[in-house]
Amino acid sequence: MKTFQTEWQSIKNFCESAEYKQEIKSAKEKLLAKPLVLYGAGAEGLEFATVLEFCGIKPACFCDTNKVGVDKSTGLSIISPKDLLNDYKNANILISSSGYTAEIQAVLEAHNVPAERILPRSLWFRLCLLTAGEPSADTLRGSYYLALFNAVAEMLTGNNDVLLSGYKRTYDLVQDNESKQVLMDIIRFCLTGNQISRNPLDTVYFDNDIIKLSPSEVFADVGMFTADTAEDFFKNTHNKYTHYYGFEPDSATLEKARLFLANRSNTTTEGKGVWSCETTLYFSEQHINENAACTNENVIEVISLDNYFAKKPHIPTFIKMDIEGSELEALKGAECIIRDHKPKLAICIYHRPEDIYTLPEIIKSFRDDYKFYIRHYTNNMCDTVLYAV
Repeated sequence: MKTFQTEWQSIKNFCESAEYKQEIKSAKEKLLAKPLVLYGAGAEGLEFATVLEFCGIKPACFCDTNKVGVDKSTGLSIISPKDLLNDYKNANILISSSGYTAEIQAVLEAHNVPAERILPRSLWFRLCLLTAGEPSADTLRGSYYLALFNAVAEMLTGNNDVLLSGYKRTYDLVQDNESKQVLMDIIRFCLTGNQISRNPLDTVYFDNDIIKLSPSEVFADVGMFTADTAEDFFKNTHNKYTHYYGFEPDSATLEKARLFLANRSNTTTEGKGVWSCETTLYFSEQHINENAACTNENVIEVISLDNYFAKKPHIPTFIKMDIEGSELEALKGAECIIRDHKPKLAICIYHRPEDIYTLPEIIKSFRDDYKFYIRHYTNNMCDTVLYAV
């Protein structure tokens, strides 16, 4: 591929063009053309609605398969798919649930909803660009997408050279052109709304071209959730492994994981988070903090992998981390394991704009013989994974 500077200059030139400005204008016009229904009333749907309203577009309602009523935060009604088909035959539809895009698309196609009524998600991402740098967008700073988009937009104006230079270092650090392409696609996505090159979702954390598993694997699943990654681990090892360790601080998801693993041998689950040391932190669905940010957050115990495995009969041969932006602290707490044993690593790098360079650089500071790869697995910003092998 070309150098980072050449690729970046090409992106910058486009973002300064009349064509770019027209694309953003056209996106808003298309979203305003008809009543708009957001299909998906989860956290992502709420973010879609918030940005749309900030830009002067009031959605007609949400549609959701699993709930109806009124969303308290936006005041929008939530209708069923049946009501969508019967009562909103002239409305455009924007799928606001990346995790269920394929299923929603299939439902709409099965009921012969015209393709021109199903608007591409890229229109919403382009709309986000209208908020970049807007002082009045302070109310949106809690938005995951906008925090990232605004940070990258500052690279265009020269106000975030730290981020720009960090992305260049990662571009030069990764091993293959596919990794470089993913990195530049992420930047393009943040500035233009264009989709990121992605790999099949069922290969996340276990990309066979990068990760080679053996029957003696000791897997540390940091951010176990409901043991969905555990299921993929067992499948990819053909049920031949030494031990599985799962770490999950949320009690509800931990219970589901333990039910799934109940009849599985050689597994250990811990109801704790992973950090750089053993301490007490504050946990919510969105993040782990050293200080309580709001009263509905839960106090949790966290541990470091170095201390934890010093008392266990195994040392991880493979560590996966997806812990909502706490990956840097967790890696600090695994320095000895990484330095002395060089486990395979699959680390999520999409929670914070700087993760793309801070995470590979801290790993490299522990041990400089790792090779780094980046892959992406969804049609939005989630599930960008750094592999170190």
